[in-house]
Amino acid sequence: MKTHFSIIIILLVISCVRNKDTEPPFQSNKVLSDIDTELTDWYMASPKDSLVGIAMDSATYYISKLPQKPTEIIVALIDAPVDIYHEELIDMVYTNPNEIPDNNIDDDNNGYIDDIHGWNYLGSRNGKTISVGNFQPARILRGFMKKYNVSKVSDLLGKQTKDSMLISVLLNNMKQGIQDAEKTIAWATELRNDYYKAIEDFPGAFENPDFIESLPQQVSNTSELQNSIDFIKMATRYRITIQDINNLIDIAYSEKLLSNSLTYDPYLEIDDSPDVLTYNGYGNNKVWENSGKSMHGTQTSGLIVAKRNNGIGIKGISNNIKLMPLSIMPIGAPRDKDFINAVQYAVDNGARIINYSISTYHLEHQESYFKAVEYAHKNNVLFVTSAGNENLDLDIKENVTYPSGYSLDAGERLNTFISVGAANKVANESLKWSRSCYGKNNVDIFAPGAEMITTNPTEGKYFSLNGTSLSASVTSGVAAMVLSYYPDLTAAEIKNILLSTATTYDTPVKVNDTLVRFNELSRCGGVINAFEALKMAKNMSD
Repeated sequence: MKTHFSIIIILLVISCVRNKDTEPPFQSNKVLSDIDTELTDWYMASPKDSLVGIAMDSATYYISKLPQKPTEIIVALIDAPVDIYHEELIDMVYTNPNEIPDNNIDDDNNGYIDDIHGWNYLGSRNGKTISVGNFQPARILRGFMKKYNVSKVSDLLGKQTKDSMLISVLLNNMKQGIQDAEKTIAWATELRNDYYKAIEDFPGAFENPDFIESLPQQVSNTSELQNSIDFIKMATRYRITIQDINNLIDIAYSEKLLSNSLTYDPYLEIDDSPDVLTYNGYGNNKVWENSGKSMHGTQTSGLIVAKRNNGIGIKGISNNIKLMPLSIMPIGAPRDKDFINAVQYAVDNGARIINYSISTYHLEHQESYFKAVEYAHKNNVLFVTSAGNENLDLDIKENVTYPSGYSLDAGERLNTFISVGAANKVANESLKWSRSCYGKNNVDIFAPGAEMITTNPTEGKYFSLNGTSLSASVTSGVAAMVLSYYPDLTAAEIKNILLSTATTYDTPVKVNDTLVRFNELSRCGGVINAFEALKMAKNMSD
């Protein structure tokens, strides 16, 4: 039996969710860098000796010498539900100072009852929370069926309208999404078989961290057992458990049967007015609900706020950050309505930074969606998003995703919006993580995003991932750290600081089998540098 390492790659790249249903199936590729060390917080190191770190170690020493006390900065995480009781996150979550817990009263008159730690837009007043939603193509097609008063999607194709071309694209997207889910199910099922075969060959291997090192040489050279040995090495290295594999299978089945279904619409159970985009009382305060099913929110949280001095797990960027979870993403994709209301909540309730590592190629309510991002801009809130994991040039019109950071009014890119690509460990041809999107005009900066351990809401508590979502989290964390010491700086100034102080590289990197210089792949041409950002912030503040 051959180990299905492509499935390992699936598990490693789920960290940035993209609602692009035409995305090709996950490809197998080399995930280990030239420096094949144990997974560590390598990205905290200074950018020297070929390691592409963010100089966080130097930044930590630098701020220890600053005379001023830091200010607490709120980062709104608009994402999937967050396991706020995780050992690394429990003390790092925002608490609404103007709300009395569990009294069923809107004490601060913001329209949300008992919003103690944020809000769950996937919930209802009776406690129900959506775990699986639709992808955007299914949701938009359902709207077209209503618009043209047809009961079957096939009837849409017979109508020659201004929407015919888009309808055809959306239908193809749905079919591709179903096919991708089926492939994932097949691959992950074989991966699960490999897991149980490894247990059969080597009972207790996963409970023994020194198992591989303790193998007798004659056993490790036995070809009949090699597949199980290779699997154990990979699963141990990337902290993959049987729970993670089963979750992947469950998610794929949900996407196949529900997320791409035209008859499944769970929001009707929680929202009486789905076509009204303003907040109308839906949701609840259970921001952690279903975090074990849609894990992305917990995974992006850890790199921002995991407690630095508790002696366990990982270290986030700063202890001066409070995370405001705003849950909008189930299995599937978020609604535009939930995004719009979450952005407004974040801005109106004190967030200085919004971290949003989700994007879409189709919008139901384009103008309102753009206005939401502009609302953050007009209120001096930095908006950080991930560039995406499809290895696409975002400067090409057909590849543009939303949020894009452009203003409908001004017709130009907002100077408070940051799109982040993923950098690898080493300053060589692999410096751009192979699946990261890029673009000289539409990607602002890169940050580490390969082989990074972060928090996970499963039994293992931690997980190794790749992806631009992690890069966005690192960027949000650094921005918040700088703001905590220089809170008078504006969002536009923070963006300028991060881009101006990035560590630039003219290293030729592989992009679709072509060598392109790394400094041509983003606006600033470099990787975020926390230490240099702090120094420039001090100079600007002075």
